[in-house]
Amino acid sequence: MKSLIVYYSHSGVTESLSKELQSVINAELLKLEPEHDLGTPGFFNYIKGGWQVVQKHLPKLTNKDVNLDNYDLIAIGTPVWFGCYTPAIRSFLKDNQIKNKKLILFCTHRGGPGRTFAALEKAIGIDENGNQIISEFNLNGKYSSDEKARFIQEWFAEIRNYLAR
Repeated sequence: MKSLIVYYSHSGVTESLSKELQSVINAELLKLEPEHDLGTPGFFNYIKGGWQVVQKHLPKLTNKDVNLDNYDLIAIGTPVWFGCYTPAIRSFLKDNQIKNKKLILFCTHRGGPGRTFAALEKAIGIDENGNQIISEFNLNGKYSSDEKARFIQEWFAEIRNYLAR
């Protein structure tokens, strides 16, 4: 099964989780890079990012070219901004229709996943496009390192069990 992980990471947390997942599902990585990114992580840039979510901003991506037909399993990872997925993910989904794929959706946050998964499912068109979600996972950065590691390993075990079927 050929796999791809598409992700955006501003502070590096989602990128780190994407790289860990890469070894579990033997996937290629596609880190989305907006032409004009927010810059250094910090309070004001998080406010700006939240505003972009509310405004449904579609940043131009410098590296969005990928043929999704080449993959059976696609994982999509995003930080949670203002209770939803990031504008870079929005741009990618607008430009790339996902059909008849197995999907893993994951997000990182410090408060809660909000409406991230419901919004991703709607943007992807789960029901009408024949996609199947095999796993959804959210990682809260407020947990201790040991707790996060345990949650991640339990998630990986769930994915391995699914793929072993």
